[in-house]
Amino acid sequence: MKLIILLIILNITTVFANSNAQSITIEAKNITLVNTMHAIQKQSGYAFFLKGKQLANIRQDISISKLSLSKAMAEILKDVSAEWELENGTIVIRAVDQKKKETFKPLPSTPGVYEIQRTITGKVTDEEGNVLEGVSVMVKDSKNGTVTDSKGQFSININDNEKILVFSMIGYASFEKEVGTKSSYNIILKKKEKDLGEVVITTGLFARPTENFTGVATAVSGDQLRKVNSLNVFDALKVFDPAIRIPDNIDFGSDPNRMPKISIRGTNNFPGQGGATEVNLSGADFMAAYQSNPSMPLFMLDGFEVSLQKIYDLDINRIDKITILKDAVATSAYGSRAANGVIVVETKQPKMGKLTVNYSTTLQITAPDLTSYNLLNAADKLELEKVGGLYKTNRPENQLILDQRYSNRRAAVESGVNTYWLSQPLQTGIGNKQSLYVEGGDAYVRYGASLGYFNNKGVMKGSDRESIEGGMFLSYRKNSFLVRNQLNISSNRSDNSPYGSFGSYTRMNPYWYPYDEKGNVRKILETIAGTGVGGSSVIANPLYNALVGTQSYGKYSGINNNTFFEWRFLNGFKLTAKFGLSSQKDESSNFLPADHTSFSNITDYNSEAYATRGSFDRSNSSFFSYDGSLVGDYNKTLGKSLIFATLGVSAAEQQSRSTGISVRGFPNNRLDELFYGNGYLKNSRPSGQNNISRRFSSFANFNYTYDRRFLFDLALNVDGSTQFGELNRFAPFWAVGAGWNLHEEGFMQDYTSVINRLKIRAGLGTTGSQQFPPYMAITTYVYNTNQDYLGMYGTNVLGYGNHNLKWQETFKYNLGADMSFLQDRFQLRLDAYYEMTNNLLLDINTPPSLGVYSYKENMGKLANKGIEGNLNVFIFKPSQKRFSWSVFVNAIHNKNEIKEISNALKKMNEANDNNNQTRPHQRYEEGESVNAIWAVRSAGIDPSTGKELFYDREGNLTYVWSAKDKVIVGDGIPKFSGNTGTNITYKGFQFGAYFSYQLGAKQYNQTLADYVENADISNNVDERVFIDRWKKPGDITFFKGLTDVKGTTVTSITNATSRFMQKNNFLNFTSISIGYMIPDKIFGNLGLKNSRISLQGNNILQLSTIQVERGLSYPFARNFTINFNTSF
Repeated sequence: MKLIILLIILNITTVFANSNAQSITIEAKNITLVNTMHAIQKQSGYAFFLKGKQLANIRQDISISKLSLSKAMAEILKDVSAEWELENGTIVIRAVDQKKKETFKPLPSTPGVYEIQRTITGKVTDEEGNVLEGVSVMVKDSKNGTVTDSKGQFSININDNEKILVFSMIGYASFEKEVGTKSSYNIILKKKEKDLGEVVITTGLFARPTENFTGVATAVSGDQLRKVNSLNVFDALKVFDPAIRIPDNIDFGSDPNRMPKISIRGTNNFPGQGGATEVNLSGADFMAAYQSNPSMPLFMLDGFEVSLQKIYDLDINRIDKITILKDAVATSAYGSRAANGVIVVETKQPKMGKLTVNYSTTLQITAPDLTSYNLLNAADKLELEKVGGLYKTNRPENQLILDQRYSNRRAAVESGVNTYWLSQPLQTGIGNKQSLYVEGGDAYVRYGASLGYFNNKGVMKGSDRESIEGGMFLSYRKNSFLVRNQLNISSNRSDNSPYGSFGSYTRMNPYWYPYDEKGNVRKILETIAGTGVGGSSVIANPLYNALVGTQSYGKYSGINNNTFFEWRFLNGFKLTAKFGLSSQKDESSNFLPADHTSFSNITDYNSEAYATRGSFDRSNSSFFSYDGSLVGDYNKTLGKSLIFATLGVSAAEQQSRSTGISVRGFPNNRLDELFYGNGYLKNSRPSGQNNISRRFSSFANFNYTYDRRFLFDLALNVDGSTQFGELNRFAPFWAVGAGWNLHEEGFMQDYTSVINRLKIRAGLGTTGSQQFPPYMAITTYVYNTNQDYLGMYGTNVLGYGNHNLKWQETFKYNLGADMSFLQDRFQLRLDAYYEMTNNLLLDINTPPSLGVYSYKENMGKLANKGIEGNLNVFIFKPSQKRFSWSVFVNAIHNKNEIKEISNALKKMNEANDNNNQTRPHQRYEEGESVNAIWAVRSAGIDPSTGKELFYDREGNLTYVWSAKDKVIVGDGIPKFSGNTGTNITYKGFQFGAYFSYQLGAKQYNQTLADYVENADISNNVDERVFIDRWKKPGDITFFKGLTDVKGTTVTSITNATSRFMQKNNFLNFTSISIGYMIPDKIFGNLGLKNSRISLQGNNILQLSTIQVERGLSYPFARNFTINFNTSF
């Protein structure tokens, strides 16, 4: 509480001002634009960048005094075919392609006749109703013009024959307005569609002009994200870059409480090599998530490292821009943390102006998608059991029991019982999201406050994820000094469905009815009389568990505070200091009362197990971190040379603690506290973990451009971390990039009308990965307190430390090109990359006599390579008619190859070869893919016997399945994958449709193996169990028979076989959206402006070449939203 109060006080005492606080004065004759900008840089502290070779030598007479930056720039550029904007502390001036402006020619002089002039006034805003200062307002084909003031207002005198006004501002589409008889106009400018990238690329630590940058980065605006998906930032982000891979979670489908698995440009590590923990670590612990997904990228939020959970729960309405950094040049500043790429998230900053309230409300409707399930109905299921021999036995005394069982079930079917169990635990989820953002300020002070609520309803009853967050933003600039503070407080509760796993319902037989005669939920569906010495058993109703107080939830509360100090001095120097604090506390609980069906078969009151009915598992965790950095930036123009340089240092510490406890024996659901339990789980005790790690980092980045044509980047980084061994405490990294802007060459000037941009770039360098538990480099012991010797307690070795342990190092090579044609109507980006990860952290097995079974060593190698491309086509570019139509398609081809593995992985391969396996096991062999699928080659079903024939390693036919005959039968990574879509705007209407696809992937159809051929027919199964089955000699079929040639039920399992390998090509209808910008006059009486309503659908349809059951434990869902945004 003291920390919260302190941070709130800090927020109240820090404030902000923007560039308009700068007072610009210049008096000069015949001065070049470059020297003019040097003068502005000296007075404002802002760097500048001229985008357009022809701008450098423009000469002007300048006379301005004590103007704001916006007005000064408007005055300087009023006679120049250029536009400007301030982005990430850099003034970017870009040449625009427009008709040569002619000097005003007066009408022929006629005695007694004078030109009639009139005054036109108005106001210019953007589509969101925000006033736009500095908009150029020009009479078409004339030098007569003005600019809008701080209120977005303008006034211009025009002659009677001047009919068209042209409104232009960088970042917005130019707009021509025909002047009629009215004297006042309200003008709305539309934002331009994004091109290959932003004007300035932000890496989270420094910014560079896109045209000078040789790294690989994709920038996506918050508006673009929200057009695709207004709820899930990751589902929206993957549409814009094919390098982002988020595979469907086959097990947990659309469970709102499951974090996605994300990777960039393929796999840089072996799955499952991150280590495991006995208890749940805090969701804020950004190191913990790597244990289940070692290829996950680094996440940066407003300049600080955060966890996957933080971005997942972040209100998408707060996002201003996301930048995806991929190669070594782009990620070099992050050193030992950047091997998997970096995702940089920037939130919205308050805009200057009077107090404005922005409000957004979203209604969420979530419907389950069960199209992948095709189960038997009651009659067919009973027939399957009969054909499969479930009601036959050679023992007469047991045959009576089986006959009675069949008779009871037959009677239920004939009475009309045909329960569709899949619908029983499901619902149409109705959730909502509310976002409130208040902003304002003047030329010195800016402030902002946000409040958000999101109740993400799942499709299983009782499952949801409820988030609440609030934030404050205050900042102040005085001359060249700026101080800014951001405070964010968040709270979350995630409830899992008390109805249990969805998989329990997919296996329930339809001839069981879940309710009794009075409509109450039955606990026991059927009692199965034993046919041997085992006695009877019961079939429990999973619906019953939701009625007895079952609980399964997680919750957390956290606080983040980030403080920034900035000082601009001399000519081109900037010093930035940042300090961030983050704290979060988590809790998760899983309570099953004694009446839960998990304990239905424990009926003996005198047994020891009876007293242990009911369970309670709880874990508590906490996370605290601090992160501080000091970064210096410098830029300078020397003739034709432009230099950007950055030097920085940072230090950080993370502390993560967790405890877990399992208690048994809770007699009823009202006694649902831990202290009511009878005791710990047998042979168990409380568990826990306490991790602490520290990091020091220093980096330097140098960018040089000569004559706008030749580009060069150099980056150096040294990281030190307690996670490295004491003999390798520091990790050096480097990157070099080079580029060539061919469109700036003289020999290309004759083709500028066709080729607007042609940039070739290349980069190579090293990055690293240190996302592994901190104790791996240090021999760590755990006290053994359950035994003592003469009152003294011993210890067990938790992990054998390796003093030579060092970072995982990835060599990255990239070759790419950026192109645009026909006035930027066609925009293409291509990249080819090769990445070699050395020193992979793998287990080394040791003799048991050492006291430990294994330790970690740097000895694995993995290569990753691919090609990716993005094509944007503007069929109709934004114009004064307010109509635009664009389409895009992107694609990636990626493959990996294992270069070296450890003896532990080799032993794992050997262990797999000693066991039967009904599904392919992971297998790693040098020279092969990490994602390779291994199985025994099948020759199909022998028509004469109904048995499967296999090929052994030598190619001989055999009936015997052997794991030693396994070969690669496919790869789970597609040959090509990507996205495509289109976006249309007309006046206030917007329409978007987005699709994802993949080609050339293979998948082992586990549904055919588990629920058709290997199906336990005592449970419900896929309806294909009847199709294409062998029945008699001579049948040519795909599946084995239910019985063999002697009529005996087949009980042998089918192990991993190439017979179930199928193509996994798909086309997903990812998103569709329709929106309308409501004219302000409709809600004018209410004081509302910038009102917009939209409808959106996500995960609409999947067309696939493979039919498998998806969402085994939690079903997939389709999402529909209704969104309304306004401001006042």
